[in-house]
This record gives sequence, structure tokens and C-alpha cells, in this order.
Amino acid sequence: MNETVNPPKNITLVGAELSSKLNEKNINALHSDTDFEQKLRNRKLDYSKSYDISREEVQRALDKNKDLKLIIDIHRDTIPKEESTVKIDGKNYVKVVLYVSKANKTYFAQSLNLAKTLNDELEKMNPGLSRGVILKDSPNTYNQDIFPELALISVGGPENTLEEEYRTIEKIAEVIQKVTNE
Repeated sequence: MNETVNPPKNITLVGAELSSKLNEKNINALHSDTDFEQKLRNRKLDYSKSYDISREEVQRALDKNKDLKLIIDIHRDTIPKEESTVKIDGKNYVKVVLYVSKANKTYFAQSLNLAKTLNDELEKMNPGLSRGVILKDSPNTYNQDIFPELALISVGGPENTLEEEYRTIEKIAEVIQKVTNE
């Protein structure tokens, strides 16, 4: 079975861990445990419609929480372990990459600035943890067009362990704490 959709290794757990770490740092964080893959199956939609489904979730969150300052959309990349892993202080961490959609005409500058800021802080605090900021030239906005502070972050790959991903999530939480306190 593909580990990216295996419930015990589902990326939703990684999002829950980020939410938990942020709350520990006194940053009020909400987490959606929506199973988007299941929603796609229920609606008989293919994977290319994932962002249409997640857009509904993002919009609901924005409607219910007018004071949101940052939205993090976490995904898992499809790269092999040797490309998705970095050793820091003798422990394996997963690498992250931040994506920005060129199709996002509404908030492109803000999305790019946020991605660069998060990337730069990650690299400053933990060299090698980030694979960088990638500008995506596709018609998909990755929902970055409905909120100016939405970061799309891919965390690790299907061969990484939750332990490796959780180590990286702790680092991401530290960076978010630093960035939101500035």
C-alpha cells in the first residue's frame, strides 16, 4: 500500500503535530482532519480536483475565523528517501519545499514573500532542511488566491517515517513562532 495514503502515516497526522507544536508555543492553531482523499472518492473525482475540495475547507475556516493570520497547507512530496531526508545533529529530518503558484494573480507577491521568509528562516536555523521555494507554472492557484498568507509546504516523502517528519515539524513550528512574533 502507498504509505502516503496509509492512515497511520497520513499527512494529516503531520498537520496535527504542527498544530500541537504551535499551541505549545502559545500560537493558537486550528487543524483540519478532513480526509480529502476520501472526499475525492465519495464524489468520484480524480486527484487533480484535490485543491477544489480543499478550497471549500479553507473558505469555511476563513468564514468561521476572521482573525486568521496564517494558513499552512501541508502535503507530502513523492520523492525518494535519499532526496527527502537530511541529517542534522546525527538525526534524520525530512526536507521541506515551499510552493508558490504563478497563477495566483490576487496574492502572488504576498505568497512569494511568505514562502521566501519561511524558507530563509528554516535555512538560517537549520541549513539543508529546505529544498527551497519553487514557483509552479500551472493553472492551479493552490488556494493561495483566497488568502494572502497561505503557505503550501511539502514535507518529506512516502518513505520517510513519522518520527522524521515530526522532527521537521518542530523546526517549522519554531520558524512560524519567530516569523509571527516579528
